[in-house]
Amino acid sequence: MYEVISNSLKELEQGKNIVLATVVNTKGSTPQKIGSKLLIRDDGSTVGTLGGGCVEGDIWFESKSMLEEDSDSETRFREYTLNQELAEQEGLVCGGTMYFLLDKLTMDMSPKPNPLLKVGSGLWEKTIFFPSGFQSNPRDLVR
Repeated sequence: MYEVISNSLKELEQGKNIVLATVVNTKGSTPQKIGSKLLIRDDGSTVGTLGGGCVEGDIWFESKSMLEEDSDSETRFREYTLNQELAEQEGLVCGGTMYFLLDKLTMDMSPKPNPLLKVGSGLWEKTIFFPSGFQSNPRDLVR
């Protein structure tokens, strides 16, 4: 997984768009476990695996479609049932269900707004930002 994450960061630092596909749940017998990742680059090359075969091929194709679309970022969810018919066609030995999250990631180079207020800490920390063109006193928001 380290290789997938480090390569993803390198691609983003170079201003390239990527899709990071992750196994988020499984049921029954599957070729990979939860947390397995696959990086799909603009040029179609990959790092990592989701188990290979037709399911990984479908995830690759879906990811390439996401990269070719005009949106800055997007997330999609996919479910694949590795049933007996599919297993026989593809020579698979698994018969479970796999759930995938596909995240299109881009490096946002736009300037960030200045934080207005930080609330809480740790997992509960939230940052509230000024809306664009905000002219009022920040204390007016909490009255």
